[in-house]
Amino acid sequence: MPATGRWSEDAEIISSIGVALALVRDTVERVIPNPTPDALKAIRREAFEAAVALGASPDAVEVTIEIDSRTQRVRAIAIGASEMRAAERTSEVTETEALGIAAVP
Repeated sequence: MPATGRWSEDAEIISSIGVALALVRDTVERVIPNPTPDALKAIRREAFEAAVALGASPDAVEVTIEIDSRTQRVRAIAIGASEMRAAERTSEVTETEALGIAAVP
């Protein structure tokens, strides 16, 4: 579809919604020769906490661990849905409520 040269009337709102619904990702990488289970738990916890600090819902964070025995690098990758994406909607929001939620304090 060719560009029309017009901005959407609600471009700033659409952009904000996209950011709020994005996945959160953080990576923690360490050089750990012969990593122990405790060392792996610690790096996993660090990645998890970093993703939550960035806005991920704790219930929606998954952490994967990659171990490269050749370089002795351990990488923990935490990916999770933001609080807004993870929240379950139990009711519809009216236009008035939406304007109140979106209003800048």
